[in-house]
Amino acid sequence: MKKRSCRMTDTEKEMHDRAVKIRKMTDEQLCKYIDDTQGKNDTRDKSVSKFLTCVAGMKGIGKTTENKLYYLAREKGFID
Repeated sequence: MKKRSCRMTDTEKEMHDRAVKIRKMTDEQLCKYIDDTQGKNDTRDKSVSKFLTCVAGMKGIGKTTENKLYYLAREKGFID
């Protein structure tokens, strides 16, 4: 049975509104939205990689800690 909108939580309402907004986009708008999202992900990957490179050169941080940070970043999806 369908859940009534009056019983939706605030989070569910926000998610629903966002989904409706995306469904109503034209092909051009949808492609632009996806391209913009991909650009943000590329920037994030570069930032995380740069951070890990800087941490690797710091005094007091050994190979074990570097590897833990690297694997954590990969596991959580910060880098590919």
